[in-house]
Amino acid sequence: MVACRNSTMAEITEKKSESAYVMITCLSGSESTVVESLRSTEGLKRLEQTMGNYDIILKIEAESAVRLSEIITEKIRKTSGIRATTTLMCTIFASPLILQSLR
Repeated sequence: MVACRNSTMAEITEKKSESAYVMITCLSGSESTVVESLRSTEGLKRLEQTMGNYDIILKIEAESAVRLSEIITEKIRKTSGIRATTTLMCTIFASPLILQSLR
């Protein structure tokens, strides 16, 4: 289970980057090798080994959703020993209606 919290209005309006959580399922026995390979990932903010449906959870940040996508597809998904990934993009579209509802 991943715990989340609501963003405050100040955090939303000051947001300068995009972030994503990437849940990774590894090939059996490759978990340690995958962890070591991912430690140098651009924008890596947190890396946790887990037990359950996923073997590793990453939090990454980048200046844009496009850059996040590039990191995920070009670096993370191509890492040897990864069987599958699930990505949760953390973004808010700051339309006036959404921002007004958060006040």
